[in-house]
Amino acid sequence: PCDWDKHFKLIADVNLAAYTGTQVQIIGNGTTKFTGIFDGNDHKIGNFTRSSTGDTFVGLFGYIGEGGQVKNLGLENVDVNAVDGRYIGGLAGYIVSGVITNCYCTGYISGNRYVGGLVGENYGSIVSKCYAAAYVVGSTYVGGFVGYDSYGDIAHCYSTGDVNSVTEYAGGFIGGTNSGGVANCYARGNVIGGSYVGGLIGFNRNNSSTSPRPTIDNCYAAGSVNGTGSYLGGLVGHNSYGPIRYCYFLDPADGGGPDNGYGTALSDTEMRQHESFVGFDFWGEISDGTHEIWAMPLHSGYPILSIFEGYSPYVLQGNGTSGNPY
Repeated sequence: PCDWDKHFKLIADVNLAAYTGTQVQIIGNGTTKFTGIFDGNDHKIGNFTRSSTGDTFVGLFGYIGEGGQVKNLGLENVDVNAVDGRYIGGLAGYIVSGVITNCYCTGYISGNRYVGGLVGENYGSIVSKCYAAAYVVGSTYVGGFVGYDSYGDIAHCYSTGDVNSVTEYAGGFIGGTNSGGVANCYARGNVIGGSYVGGLIGFNRNNSSTSPRPTIDNCYAAGSVNGTGSYLGGLVGHNSYGPIRYCYFLDPADGGGPDNGYGTALSDTEMRQHESFVGFDFWGEISDGTHEIWAMPLHSGYPILSIFEGYSPYVLQGNGTSGNPY
């Protein structure tokens, strides 16, 4: 813990398969946060396992504090079973005013409240260019990517794992978001819960009339949504004062979630066509004119984020004039 404000760089892949139960020391807790910088250097940590009851702040990083950063790190075959624990995630249980970029997590994550495939709760932090492919199970505020997002900004991220919430607030991407911004993200997992269940986000709201409104821009969800209670939606279970712009979800007739008025329903065929996704940047015309954000797989498929697939932007020869056409 005396080094949790220092800088680190991983120089090789690490396999933690020999360590089970509570043998791996979690980095950062409610008393001493991790406020340093951990650069995974594009290496992987495999088989991180944690089995416990009643724990708070569980993940490879339990609590990332103000200024803390984790980047360029992959976690594979994570197995976290925190039972009745709170703030549970594969990479981080809780992060406040920090940064996570270019990271991913695969495996199984289980807890009680604030449970996410990558992060349990994100409070005022920036998360970008990350993904989670984990089966996530919990009671409330359960998300395939983040369990609860409060004032945080998440961009260029996705999740593909299924989500199962025992009671409420479950989302394929975020269980509940509070005054945060979500842009250019998608969820492909199936979601099961009670009330406030959405293919992308379970509950999108702001704390008060003076809080910034939570925004959802250029996102989609393509998993099934099932709940035993109220407020169910293919994109968002329930939205309170948050703008939703250029967002889409798979039509319930093709296996998507219910149409409750949030977002635009697209058929399976439409989900495979550029022109269906109005507002999405497929050609670099919106971001900076050179690098597109989204790509459509050549052999049919739903949109993907270019940064994860090694796509290169199209380069047109010529200048577009009659004498020198593109």
